Amino acid sequence: MKQLINLIKTYGVKDFCWKSYEKLHNPMKEYSKCYKEYLPDEEELRRQRTTSFSLEPRISIVVPAYETNIVFLRQLIDSVLAQTYSKWQLCIADGSSSDVVENYISTHYHLEERVVYKHLKQNGGIAANTNAAIELACGEYICFADHDDILSPNALFEMVAALNKHPKGELFYSDEDKVSEDLTVYLDPHFKPDFNEKLLRSYNYICHLVMIAKTLADRVGLLCGEYDGAQDYDYMLRCTEEAKEIIHVPKILYHWRICEGSTAGNSLNKNYARDGGEKALEAYLSRKKIDGAKVAGRIDSGSYQIHYETRENKKFAILKPNASDEEILNADADYIVFVDENVTLQNGWDKELFGVLGLPEVGMVGGKIVNGTKIWADGIYTSEQSGIIRGFENLPIHYRGYQKRAVLTQNVEAVSLQFAALKKSVYQRLIELQGAERQQKYLENSVTLEERSLLIGNLIRKLGLEVVLVPDVIAKYRFNSNGNKENAVSVRKTTIKFDRNFMPPNLVQGNDGQWYLKK
Repeated sequence: MKQLINLIKTYGVKDFCWKSYEKLHNPMKEYSKCYKEYLPDEEELRRQRTTSFSLEPRISIVVPAYETNIVFLRQLIDSVLAQTYSKWQLCIADGSSSDVVENYISTHYHLEERVVYKHLKQNGGIAANTNAAIELACGEYICFADHDDILSPNALFEMVAALNKHPKGELFYSDEDKVSEDLTVYLDPHFKPDFNEKLLRSYNYICHLVMIAKTLADRVGLLCGEYDGAQDYDYMLRCTEEAKEIIHVPKILYHWRICEGSTAGNSLNKNYARDGGEKALEAYLSRKKIDGAKVAGRIDSGSYQIHYETRENKKFAILKPNASDEEILNADADYIVFVDENVTLQNGWDKELFGVLGLPEVGMVGGKIVNGTKIWADGIYTSEQSGIIRGFENLPIHYRGYQKRAVLTQNVEAVSLQFAALKKSVYQRLIELQGAERQQKYLENSVTLEERSLLIGNLIRKLGLEVVLVPDVIAKYRFNSNGNKENAVSVRKTTIKFDRNFMPPNLVQGNDGQWYLKK
């Protein structure tokens, strides 16, 4: 009851009801019934145990321990012993004041040379204890695990398989799920996108399982105690800044245990982490020399909004989505804003949108478009099964969407040209990049608005620039059922191919805007 009261105080009655209703109707509940489909069977595990790779590094798994429940500790260690890839080292740094953990390990694992244990003189906190575990590591790569969680038996194998496909990779991360305290219920899978820097600025979506090259760890340095509670977020921000290549492994390799006091069960359990996360993000922005940006914690603990400063008064021109090259290039403006005739902009839209567009790495931005009480378009995505999708179309506007993707700033494949802005200078470069071929593809009337949006987004990324969705900027769309029929259909097949997964490959979007497990 106390927890319920705290949640209502945090969210307010209305938002708490919407949050609860969305959780009640979460399609990911099906995962508990079919989670084994996302894990390897015994035949696959046997195959992995006999597989060899060109690159077979030793992987050091570092674990900070503190008064660890012995049952949880045994289950963690046993999950490491069960790995199908055998070249590992388990490094446990224990800050406990008691000898319980030490006695258990010395009694049960003294013959396993790959298990390395150190009882610290004092508990230095999560960051310091993790650093002590890192100092025990002698592997070429380092993985991170909490003292009460579980690794899938194929975790290290899949990481090494990815390394052999991407030998220049320095940071690898996987999908994950949560598991009940007694390990009987698997739930809440987090199928992640390929590396998404703007989403990482919104929250630590990378989380578990992470493997980094020891050379990267040496360049980045150790974890910082001043960010305890969000030390992993700060570390991921620093690692992704330095990593030469970041690889997403789209498999469930880590099971995050839900237990009392764990953020796996309720992010409000560690409110102090919010302040640490804000400080970590502010330090990240400072290192990137982004002056004037203000970081604010969102109502959902662990997620953040960045208000970027617009230092110059940029001139902008509002044009229709199908504006010609001549109209765009002749506009007396720095920014071109595409707005559909049926879209109404809200006060203050330009400040937030142009703040993001002003970042040097960003070429195009867009906001969330709503139609009445439902989302109309929240980014544009493609999937092999569904084709072109208006993100979260038909989802209630109060919903946060899968893993809060409907409300967080992030990199996307494209934003709808019904409400989007890009730098005029970028458009000029697009013309130089594609010339007549570009015009033929996305300015012909035979190409849909969504496909034009995707093609422009693809070209912008070819320039090495980003397309960013800013859902906090909301525009209202008045759907006219007698208008263009293409706007009445949100899913279409497409021949456009992309080399990145912005929408996780294990998911599909339903007609209600929810993201479902792919069958």
